[in-house]
Amino acid sequence: SNDTHVKTSSAIKIPYDIKTGKLYHKAFLPNWSAVDSLPDTSVNFSNMQLPNFEYCISEIKKLHKSVFYIGCIGWDITVDNNNNLRIIELNGWHNGIRFHEMTQGPCFKGLEWEKLHKTI
Repeated sequence: SNDTHVKTSSAIKIPYDIKTGKLYHKAFLPNWSAVDSLPDTSVNFSNMQLPNFEYCISEIKKLHKSVFYIGCIGWDITVDNNNNLRIIELNGWHNGIRFHEMTQGPCFKGLEWEKLHKTI
């Protein structure tokens, strides 16, 4: 509640269903302990939904195609008070997929990336 910016040292990670945008009933603190609600407000995660989820996915897919020279992009986005998508940044390196794979399984399963080899 005292932070003015997102900080790794205090950020809470909340998994969500990639098909629906519905939040998982637990979140993870920086020390990886699980909680059922926000520590400072006691807001519960159950039955919560990411706002404007389908629209955000659609727009990010369009934007992703325009940056074809980066093979894997991590998009940091938010939704403003008017339900508009706002891009915070994109990451083309160190995308931080560890959390997603920990909570949802392999992110790139079936893409046959294991067949790629280093060409440099």
